[in-house]
Amino acid sequence: MRLRLSSWWRRLRHRRLHQKFKHSLFENLGLKLLALLIALILFVVSRQPMREVLLVGVPIEFRDRPAGLEISGEVAQSVSVRLRGPQDVVRNMTANQIAIIADLSNKEPGERVVQLKTAPATIPENVRVLRIDPASIKLRLEPIAHKEVPVEPKFIGELPPEYEVYSFSAVPASVVIEGPQSHVARITQVSTESIQLEGHLSSFKTTVEVDPPDRFVRVTTPGPINLSIEIGERRSERQFSRLPVKWVDRPPRGRLLTSTVDVCLYGPRSAIEALTASDLKVEISTATLSEATNIITPSVRLPENAHPRIEVKRIVPNQVKVKR
Repeated sequence: MRLRLSSWWRRLRHRRLHQKFKHSLFENLGLKLLALLIALILFVVSRQPMREVLLVGVPIEFRDRPAGLEISGEVAQSVSVRLRGPQDVVRNMTANQIAIIADLSNKEPGERVVQLKTAPATIPENVRVLRIDPASIKLRLEPIAHKEVPVEPKFIGELPPEYEVYSFSAVPASVVIEGPQSHVARITQVSTESIQLEGHLSSFKTTVEVDPPDRFVRVTTPGPINLSIEIGERRSERQFSRLPVKWVDRPPRGRLLTSTVDVCLYGPRSAIEALTASDLKVEISTATLSEATNIITPSVRLPENAHPRIEVKRIVPNQVKVKR
C-alpha cells in the first residue's frame, strides 16, 4: 500500500512540474519571440562586414538664426557625407535620412564661417560619420529691411495695330517687401505676373499676383492685385496751323503782338480727325496779371463734346506778346 502511494505521489509531482514548465514556456510567447528576433538581428549585424559609403546631396538645416537677421546671397544647400558601418545598414541609407546642421546662434551681421555637424539622433547605431565635405560654409548675414514699392503690370502679347493701352490702375497701387537689406535697397518697383493683351479690343479688369523680383525678397502685403487696364483706339498727333488768338478781357487800348499760333493735338485718331480749326479756341486772359506783364501763355479750349483722351501736345509759340 505504501508503495502505491509513493508511486502515485511521484506521478503527481511529475505532472505538476510538467504543467508548470509548459506554462512558463508559452507565457508571453510573443514578447519572447520578438526578443529572440532582435537578438538574432543584432547578431547578424554584428557579424556583417563594415563598409564605407558616400552620400551626396545631404541637405543642410540652418538653425537658430538670430532675430532680425537673414541670409543674403547664394549659399551651399547640401553637402557630401562619408559614413562607415555595417554593410546592410549603410548601403540602404539615403541623403534625406541624415540631418546636417548649420548653427547660426550668436552670429553677428556680415560675412561668417559656419562649421557643419550632424544631428546624432539621425545616425543609426554602429554607424560612424567619417567626413562632411565641405566641413564648413561661408555665408552673409544682413539685417532684415522693409520697403514700400509701386506695382507695375507686366504685359505680354500684342493688341491689334489700331489699339493701344491708355492707362492702368492697381489696387493696391503699392506693396511692402521685406528681405536682406542690400536686396531690398535696390528694388524700386515690383511687377505682376504676366497679363495677356492679345485678343482684347476694349478696357478690362483682372486679378493678378505680384512676382517677387528677387528670391531673397518676400511680399508681405496680402494679395492679390486688382488691375484695371484702359484700352482704346491708337492715338496720333495732328497739327493745326495759324489759329487766331483771342484776348478775352482785352482792354480798350490793348493790342496783340502775337496774333496766331500753331497747335498740336494728341488723341484717338478718329476723334482728332473729326475736329476742324474752327472747333479750337486759343485764348489769353490778363485780368489777374500785373500791368507790367506783357508775355502770356495761351490756353486751348476744345469743344464740350470732344473725346476726353484728346490733349494739347504743344503750342508754338508757347507764349504770346501783348501791349497794354
